Amino acid sequence: MHSKLKETRPLRHFHGIRVSQTSYKTLLKKHKTEEEMLTGLAESESDLKICCDPSDESGQMIAVEEDCIYKRSNHDKSFLFKIWNSGLLITEIHYFGRVEEYEFCGAPHAAWVPEIENIDLTKEAQKRAFRMFKELLNDTEKINGFPITDQRHKIFSQPQFRSLLIRILNSDKFQNA
Repeated sequence: MHSKLKETRPLRHFHGIRVSQTSYKTLLKKHKTEEEMLTGLAESESDLKICCDPSDESGQMIAVEEDCIYKRSNHDKSFLFKIWNSGLLITEIHYFGRVEEYEFCGAPHAAWVPEIENIDLTKEAQKRAFRMFKELLNDTEKINGFPITDQRHKIFSQPQFRSLLIRILNSDKFQNA
């Protein structure tokens, strides 16, 4: 039974992506030695994105109407977190739901294209962003029947994201959202 739980993908599945806001070219200009370059690269990788992938009971991704992508009921969202001066910020929210068609190598393709909302550093904007993240966690916990910290989410097996989650869940910004 326990192994069956691990294999069951949640209807609202969370995973994480490391995001660098510094280009490789910029790092090359700033750092002269390989050691400085590696240190600069490590420091630039402090942005972590937590993503929610919604699916139905058959495992198919849930598509939303384009005019509904900003609604609370659209769980196909990603939140970009930045650890900064021992604090925690949400710098972007990515809303998915818009499909863009394009041609590649002579064949038609389609891809999800996010609508990106940049979150400023004001207290009100951060409170709103953390409230939206908290609402997403509450909604998905009700649907899945277990929290984001459960091992069935891929994010649980990623140490840097497990650490980030603990930091988020214990933060005043999240608690007061």
